[in-house]
Amino acid sequence: RPLGPICIGVEKAERIRDLAAYNHLDLTAGYAYTAHHADLPMLTSVGHPQVVNPSKRLEKTALERGWPVHRF
Repeated sequence: RPLGPICIGVEKAERIRDLAAYNHLDLTAGYAYTAHHADLPMLTSVGHPQVVNPSKRLEKTALERGWPVHRF
């Protein structure tokens, strides 16, 4: 079960940064995976953003930024 409220967008990115800071993790070495453009702030928070079965909007952004796009 989730330990707290489910978050999206900027709030998700903030929680990831807080968790990384708390655990002394380097997000430039981190990976994030998503399919939806709402998670763009999360993707920009890590060094290795990964786009999986993306929405059209996210796919366009990923291609513009040179991010890997995975399809399953």
